[in-house]
Order: sequence, then structure tokens, then C-alpha cells
Amino acid sequence: MTDVWHSRTTDALPHNSFSYSLAARKAAARSLSTVRQAHGDMPPQLRKVPSQSRSRMLVDSVKEACMLALDQRGIEGLSVSAIVEVSGVTFGSIYQYFPNLDGIIAAIYDDTITAALARASEHGEVEAEMSALCDELKSLDERFERDFYARYYSTMLQSLTEAKQDRAN
Repeated sequence: MTDVWHSRTTDALPHNSFSYSLAARKAAARSLSTVRQAHGDMPPQLRKVPSQSRSRMLVDSVKEACMLALDQRGIEGLSVSAIVEVSGVTFGSIYQYFPNLDGIIAAIYDDTITAALARASEHGEVEAEMSALCDELKSLDERFERDFYARYYSTMLQSLTEAKQDRAN
């Protein structure tokens, strides 16, 4: 069986990639970071941000493998060990970037939020995008059997939506 990490190429896109401009993605990531700093309770963060394309591919492979492991094994079988098996990435490499399984899951949420913010930025449909995003995050909560949306993201997204609406007006 070919694992996720070894099957990737430099032009491969992660499962949740989006085709929005680099400027829109960077602006969305900055918005998320700014709002996150204003809120006290924060989800687990990456231990370090990957700077080289190969390390970004590794981090993307881990997140993709997390989703695949969830689909293949269910929530009961989801673990860092399962992600190692599916991804082909070593434990050491995973823990170099992620503090634990919740850190990997939080990174998936962050990717989902960044993609929605980039879409909202490019299309100007803030309310519709934020509503769809909230539904998507609630769906992730159900799949991962976590309460990340209510615990970490609902208040943060409300602040972000209000700020984007203010700028739009």
C-alpha cells in the first residue's frame, strides 16, 4: 500500500485545498491569527510553522492522513499511530509539528476556516460564507466527536464576521 506522504508530488494538493489566490489565502490566515490573539481559549497550535515546501507537504500529508484514517477506522481507531500508518510519516516528524492528535484536528479546522475566509474575501459574500463555515465546523465536531466549534471557534468567527461586515460597509 502506498502511503499518503510517499505518494505526494510537489504539485499535489491536500484534500481541502482551494484554488483562491495566494493573496486571499494570506489575508485569510492573517485575519484568523489576529482574531485568535484576541480570544483567550485557543485550540492546540502547530509547534512550528513549516517554512519549506517539503515541510508544508509533510504537514498537509498528516492532515490528509488524519481524514483518511477517520474515514477508514472511525473515531475509535483514530490515533497518531493510525495517522503514522496511513501517512508514512514518522512519529518524530509528526510531533515536530503537532503537539498531539487534537493539534492535527485543530489544523484541519484552521484550513477549513482559512479556505472560507479566502472565498469570502474574493467573492464578498461574508454572511453566506460564514454561515456555511459554521455548518462545516459543526459537521467536523460531529465527525471528530469534539466540541472545537463551540469551545474555540464560535465566538472568534462571530468577531471575524462582524469585522468583515464593517469593512464591507
